[in-house]
Amino acid sequence: MSRSSGWAQRLVVDSGGKGLVGHAGAVLLRRCADRTGLPSGFNKVLPRGTGPGWWDRGTVLVSLAVTIVLGATSMSDIGLLVHQCLVLGDRPSESTVRRTLAGLDESTLKRIGKARAKSALTCGHCSPDARKASPG
Repeated sequence: MSRSSGWAQRLVVDSGGKGLVGHAGAVLLRRCADRTGLPSGFNKVLPRGTGPGWWDRGTVLVSLAVTIVLGATSMSDIGLLVHQCLVLGDRPSESTVRRTLAGLDESTLKRIGKARAKSALTCGHCSPDARKASPG
């Protein structure tokens, strides 16, 4: 069984002051990625494992991107997501991040780029027509 992104089933944005999570913008960024299908799009072009505890590589890449938003400057900074564990669940390990990045070649990077572009188009305000219509 792989670890995917079913973490946001009960996610609510509220200003009530209970159960707050620091860096909530990172949570919303991750939720946006999931809603546009970014992790699943990545998973379609990345290799899948079969071992126990295998992480979906798309989820690892999105988690790494969120970590960069939080200020990461190295792969070991994936640990910044520990503060999000109540919302996002477990974080990938540094070795999982390293294995994921090590498996990326030119061909895979091109397929990832296409998956990213397709994901952006699922977001209504990100479509080329919407960009032409928006001022600035």
